[in-house]
Amino acid sequence: SKLDHWLLLTLPRQQRRRDDAKPILLADYVSPGNAERLREAEVDYVDAAGNLLIRRPRKLYLFKSGAKPLRLVEPRQGRLFMPSGLRALFVLLVEPAAADMPYRELALKSGVALGSIAVIMSELKGKGYLVRGRNRSRLVRRRELLARWVSGYGEQLRQKLLLGVFSAPGRDAAASLERLREVLRDRQIDSAVTGGFAAYEWTHHYRGDELTVFVSQWPKGTLQQLRWLPSPKGSTTLLRQFCPAVVWATRGEPHVAHPLLVYAELLYLGRERERETARMIYDQYLERLAADDAD
Repeated sequence: SKLDHWLLLTLPRQQRRRDDAKPILLADYVSPGNAERLREAEVDYVDAAGNLLIRRPRKLYLFKSGAKPLRLVEPRQGRLFMPSGLRALFVLLVEPAAADMPYRELALKSGVALGSIAVIMSELKGKGYLVRGRNRSRLVRRRELLARWVSGYGEQLRQKLLLGVFSAPGRDAAASLERLREVLRDRQIDSAVTGGFAAYEWTHHYRGDELTVFVSQWPKGTLQQLRWLPSPKGSTTLLRQFCPAVVWATRGEPHVAHPLLVYAELLYLGRERERETARMIYDQYLERLAADDAD
């Protein structure tokens, strides 16, 4: 399955190593970015385009890269794993009651058009992800859905949410964050930090130097007030806060994004320390979210 590399990456590496046989991912196409993540995660792969990596120490090493797919992997892909579907699916994953919400309420919660919500919910039912039990509707195969959401975040959703990448005066990312929060408070703009800075609030393990923040608005003049400059090599990224559930308020930390977004951002950044921290976030906060619950 094309999902297998994400499902494998959400498992602790020690668990993968305990298997008697080393897993091999078979896929329609493995992009160069995903190929690098699989290599670093010690997962071998073969795709239909001819790219492969198979390693058996002291026995075999096969590697081919750069082959392009002959066609799109999913030419008739629905909306579920496109940006609008991913926004709605985020709310469904993080809010247990969302599966039974009226479509109009779910549209308001997710920031997705009402007509699109009907299509997305129909697709969830048609693909067997949303079922009706004795008392309520609920998502099933949640681990698979979560893995697909994380994949879609990096490949589809994040670019749609991107407000800009900036270079701030000085090199202290923590000082940049405090200055940003000060300006946003004055302008009554909500914000939620994600990625390494958010993970450090919970784990005190690794913060990194990449600052990524969700903001509810980004009016004219804010950039000049901060004295930031747009820069593709900047270390500060702003994303649009696409729905209220982006902010994880259950711990009394109104400036921190939901752990699912923090986890997805860490995997998007993709370096070893970020992936290590992502595994900690998954184990502490997302394992229960990924489990199917009883009706």
